[in-house]
Amino acid sequence: MSGMTADMAKAQYARAVDALNRADWKQAQQLSMDLVRKVPEHAGVYFVAGVAARELLQIPLALQCLERATRLNPTRADYLAQLARPLSQATLS
Repeated sequence: MSGMTADMAKAQYARAVDALNRADWKQAQQLSMDLVRKVPEHAGVYFVAGVAARELLQIPLALQCLERATRLNPTRADYLAQLARPLSQATLS
């Protein structure tokens, strides 16, 4: 985790989720993309990053992040449902 403790990562993830829930897409993206580099096997981090990217109309990044989230945690139907949204946006563009 390159200089970041587990507690620090959990706190940053909680802030990213809070930003996502407040529709603060830029903050959610900034916090989650920073975590992607530090905890690359955490599906939730990719989910937050992907939803934020989709809301910011960064469709290729949204697809990449949400695909990774669903691969890391294929049992989460909400991850798959969110992946469908940028997939439909990508085919309409």
